[in-house]
Amino acid sequence: MKKKLLLLALILVLIAAVAAFYQFNKTHPDLHAEKAKYNLTAQELALSFTENEETSTKKYSDAIIGIEGEVSSIENQGDTLFTVYLLGEGLSSVACEMNSKAEADGIKEGEVVKIKGI
Repeated sequence: MKKKLLLLALILVLIAAVAAFYQFNKTHPDLHAEKAKYNLTAQELALSFTENEETSTKKYSDAIIGIEGEVSSIENQGDTLFTVYLLGEGLSSVACEMNSKAEADGIKEGEVVKIKGI
């Protein structure tokens, strides 16, 4: 009986290791080459989440979306993380995180930009 439990535990650990390896090495889509599944304004996205957060989360999670909106502010969160906030609906805003300074360069507060991401 102990040998069966040990074998089962070993198989489960092996499955977990393979799954972790797969997730770690999974390739990410080239956002510059991929077309956005959804194109909308920051106001439309914010309103969608205000009206039904659960449905919006299911719809937009893991999808490439294009968002157009006016930049309300830009935050530098270290050397490699920048957050661009687009004016949403009412007091809300849409946060777009960028992983490099090159992606955030040239974006200025008050201008209308189009951002594509996941």
